[in-house]
Amino acid sequence: MDDINVLADRRGALGRRAVLAGLAGGAAFTLTGCQTGSAPATAPPPEPLQLFSGADPVAAANISAFAGAPWVKIDVYDSSEDMVTKLLDPKRTVKYDVIVASSHYVGDLAAAGLLLPLDRAKLKNFDNLDVAHLGLEFDPENRWSVPKNSGATGFVYDTTVIPRELTSWADFLDAAQHEASGRTSLLEDPLEIGCAVLAARGLDPNTEDVAALRQIQPFLVDVLAPHIAGFDSKIGIGALAADRYALSQCYNGDARKGILKSADPAKWRFVYPKPTANMWMDNWCILAEASQPDVAHAFIDHLLHRDASAEEVRVHGYDTCIGGLRDEVARLDVELPELVFPTEDVRTRATRLKSNQGTSVIAEAVNAMRSKLGR
Repeated sequence: MDDINVLADRRGALGRRAVLAGLAGGAAFTLTGCQTGSAPATAPPPEPLQLFSGADPVAAANISAFAGAPWVKIDVYDSSEDMVTKLLDPKRTVKYDVIVASSHYVGDLAAAGLLLPLDRAKLKNFDNLDVAHLGLEFDPENRWSVPKNSGATGFVYDTTVIPRELTSWADFLDAAQHEASGRTSLLEDPLEIGCAVLAARGLDPNTEDVAALRQIQPFLVDVLAPHIAGFDSKIGIGALAADRYALSQCYNGDARKGILKSADPAKWRFVYPKPTANMWMDNWCILAEASQPDVAHAFIDHLLHRDASAEEVRVHGYDTCIGGLRDEVARLDVELPELVFPTEDVRTRATRLKSNQGTSVIAEAVNAMRSKLGR
C-alpha cells in the first residue's frame, strides 16, 4: 500500500466515508476551508504537524478541532515492520513529529534513540487515562509513550461457509485448510501470524525456544500457504463487506467495521480465540527528530480529552484507554460494543507480544511464506 498523505485543515471536516475511501484507494487529498469571493486559495504552511500512523489514525472531527496547528499531515504505514523500515530508510525525506507505535516496538525505538522523552507537564489530560493501561512492561514509566488505543487480535468467519463453531486458533488453522481454503486472509504483522501458530500448539507466543520456532516455517510454507488468499490488515475497509474472504485473522475493531458494512451482518462471527491472543496497544510517541515537539505534545494532549477520546471510540471502534469510557457505551452510542471492549475473561487470558530473540525467526518464516505466494 502506498503512503497516504492527508492534509486536514482544522477549519474543515473530513467525512468518515471519505477517509475510508482514501485509505482503500491509496488516494492523496487536501482539505481547505471554504473560499469566498475572488480571494486566492490558502496554501498549506511549509511545516505541518507530521504524523506517521497505521490505519485509523485520527477521527476527522478531532483533527478539525485541534487548534494547535492549522494542518496535520498523515502518512499511513501498512504494518509495524513497514513503519520501522521507513523510519530507518536513509533516503527518507519526511521528518515526522508524532508516530503511532505498537507496544512491542516502543522499547526498541527508544533504545535506538529515535524517540523524544515525553514532557508530562505538557500533557494536562494524561490523568484521564485508565491506570490499568499505564506503567506496562514495554514502558514502565510511560517516558516514551502514551496509550492511543488497545484491542485484541482474533478472527472473523462467515457462518454460511463455516457452519461449525470455531473458538480457538487451532480451529482457525483447521478451517483455513478446509472450509475456507482459498478464502482465508492473515494479518501482515509476522508476530501476529506467529502468535496464532504458537498458541494453536499450546506454546507461549513469546517463546524464545528456537527449536519450537523453527517448526513454524515448514508449517506456514508447506501446509498453510496453499490455502491463503492474502495478507490483509484492513479488512474493515471493504474486504469483509465484499465477501472477499470467508475467514480472516483480524483486529477486533476492524472486524466490527467490516461487519457493520456487510449486507448481511448476522452471518459474521468474531472470535477472541483460545487459549490466548495478542492484547495489543498502539501508542503515541514523539520522534527525536520532531521539528515541532511542543505542537506534538499539544496534539497528543488534545486527543486525551474525554470528548476527543469518545469520538475516537465512535469512529474507529477501539478502546482508547481512557478511564470510565468502557462504562459509557450507551452515551457513546456504539454498535457492537463487545467488539470494542474485550471482556475481562479475554483480557485475563491474553498475551502481550514482545520483540525478543524469537522475533527474527518468526519474521523469517513468514517472509518465506509470502515469497512462496509471491506476496
